[in-house]
Amino acid sequence: MRKVRWTLGVSLVACGCLLAALSSRAVGGDDKELTNIQLADACKFMKDYYVPERATLIIAGNIDPVATLELIARHYGGVPAAAPPPPDHAQPERAPAAETRATLVRPVPADRLVVGFPAPGLGERDRAAYEIAAEILAGGPSSRLNRMLVVDKQWATSVHADVAPTRDPALYTVWVQMTKGHAAEQAERAIVDAAAALAAQPVSGAELAKAIARLETDFWQRLSSSHGRAEALGEFETAGGGFQNLFARAAAYQAVTADDVRRVAAAYLATGARSVVVVRPKREARS
Repeated sequence: MRKVRWTLGVSLVACGCLLAALSSRAVGGDDKELTNIQLADACKFMKDYYVPERATLIIAGNIDPVATLELIARHYGGVPAAAPPPPDHAQPERAPAAETRATLVRPVPADRLVVGFPAPGLGERDRAAYEIAAEILAGGPSSRLNRMLVVDKQWATSVHADVAPTRDPALYTVWVQMTKGHAAEQAERAIVDAAAALAAQPVSGAELAKAIARLETDFWQRLSSSHGRAEALGEFETAGGGFQNLFARAAAYQAVTADDVRRVAAAYLATGARSVVVVRPKREARS
């Protein structure tokens, strides 16, 4: 699994700003809402929603099913059932139809950039094709953006991207660490142009096959460990419409066509709906 190798503080702040920019409201509530929360409110929320009926237990590995079920019953069977939680009338948060931006100043050596695009949820019909499109754009060393920004132009030292495994419409984020002397706007324009190109022209058969092979390899490698299997099963059970859908994902990758990639790129990546967070270096005052 590819991970962003930035300092934790900068990454978390950038994520928060990106999510806030994509959302119509502040992540976690605004200052007024947070100030007005009482201890009783927090306790009631915990009692209403953190209950056994809303929990998912995933166990994977070389286990004895009978003995495992006995252990589960012994340790969890005595937990009392709770009243059904209140109806959830909240609508999924939707990305805006236009660009939103935020700029931060932090003690970093060069500009850093995060671009967020709307994405389908984990269980949605377009998800497999979208993941293929994301793999072609920024899925690894041979992806279009890595070749352009890191290898050819040498504007950046790294390009990473991921699609969140969420039930509701998701977020596809592209993270770029610039080299000194190059501005985040250079990489931003390259990302926007690459997304537009993916929406305008079908990918070649060779590039499509390579992206599918990389995703399938990552998929099966993840399932080779107990931890990876448990994590994947949990994601699909809670966000992908049921754990059974996990077993169909590799075949879904194989079924993706070049036209599918062009279609999802046009629907999600080339509409102008994106959020951008730029992190600028903090200039130290000279004595």
